[in-house]
Amino acid sequence: MTDDEAVDRLARFFFRLAKWLISGVFVGVFLFLRYLFTHHRTIFWALLGVVGVVAVFYFGIYTLPQTNSVPVQTLPTSAQVAQQPTHASAPTDAQMTQPPNKTTIRPTQTTIPRWQPVIIDDSDSEFVVEGPASGWRIASYGYNGSTHWTYCTDAGISNWAKWIPHLPLRGNYEVYVHVPEHNAGTKQATYRILFCPLRSERKGGGN
Repeated sequence: MTDDEAVDRLARFFFRLAKWLISGVFVGVFLFLRYLFTHHRTIFWALLGVVGVVAVFYFGIYTLPQTNSVPVQTLPTSAQVAQQPTHASAPTDAQMTQPPNKTTIRPTQTTIPRWQPVIIDDSDSEFVVEGPASGWRIASYGYNGSTHWTYCTDAGISNWAKWIPHLPLRGNYEVYVHVPEHNAGTKQATYRILFCPLRSERKGGGN
């Protein structure tokens, strides 16, 4: 037996049970009324009168006509009808020759940021010296009145410096180095330019 067949049999059983229960109720009411009519006619007619009054009262309430008032729209008077135009006036020749209104859209002006030079002096925090502190000298000339310098040597790298700029805009930049003429004795200074992810290396002095 499948699930559908079981559900169908169960539904038929409850349907037959409900039918027998309803039939039993009707039979019981009929026998009760017959008993009252045979042995207690006064109670029977009193009960029948109560049922009739309740039926008349119940059906009488729901069959009364609705008395809700419906608003009545007043018709316009002849004077009001005469004041209203019956049609729209046609445009004149002058109006037909005039061009339609046009909305002028002006492009917004975009301010292009100007490139500003990024200068790092040896007195700024972006300038960092490396190597033994005893190898560095500070002179009282140059840009902003001071210059860091060290001696040239062929024994290897001992002192060097780093410039770490904070660039305001993305793009291409040209890098220049300024060395005061009093300390521009070398022509083999190595400058390494690091920009992610590339690296460039230049040799020279200063200007």
